[in-house]
Amino acid sequence: MYTTYLKLHEAIIKRNHERLPGDRAEVKFFSFAADDQLSLPSIDLLLGQRNVADIRDHLRPAIAEMVNSPMTWESGVIKGVRRGHHFQMGDTGKVVFKHQSDKPPNEIDWVMTAVELDQDVRSLGEHVDDMLDDQTVDAMSSAVMKIAGVAGGPKATAAVSLAELFVGVVTNFMKKNKNDQVGYVDQSFVRALDFADGYRKVEMNPDYSGNMWYTYSIATIES
Repeated sequence: MYTTYLKLHEAIIKRNHERLPGDRAEVKFFSFAADDQLSLPSIDLLLGQRNVADIRDHLRPAIAEMVNSPMTWESGVIKGVRRGHHFQMGDTGKVVFKHQSDKPPNEIDWVMTAVELDQDVRSLGEHVDDMLDDQTVDAMSSAVMKIAGVAGGPKATAAVSLAELFVGVVTNFMKKNKNDQVGYVDQSFVRALDFADGYRKVEMNPDYSGNMWYTYSIATIES
């Protein structure tokens, strides 16, 4: 049996999106990750559909399961965040993904967003129905149709593609509530290249937004 861990150790943001230099913000992290061994029933069912109408019917349950699964981590609200703030996730880092499987993963995909909050968002699970209105579900269903139609691709990769779509929904939902994204991570790791010996740690990697640097590690342990 193999246990795979993905950890966030620390992060630094340049801007906190507050208007004045001395103003402090409240920030929350939302992370979605999967390896190629992960299988979630409602997501597998969703990705097995071959027309938009059926995908639409299965989309909300799949998102709800994803949000409440081991592939999802969300931090508590971090208060008093200044420009240049250094987020430290404890001595050993914060586990954002943990999965046990019969063989080591060949691939890990990870997407994470950090959001400056002006409105309280306690838990994504409480807002799934608010975020997935009919118009959003229609738009996502068309995109999921393209994901589901890719033959031969690992299910976990498709699951993270679904997570990427959902991060876009989360971001739009936050913006409507006057919350701003302060960091964005979208990475794929291949065992043979990135963690062949079962471990990888990268210090202060730049994110896609250019506003955040973060330290992470991957470990696959045989028991």
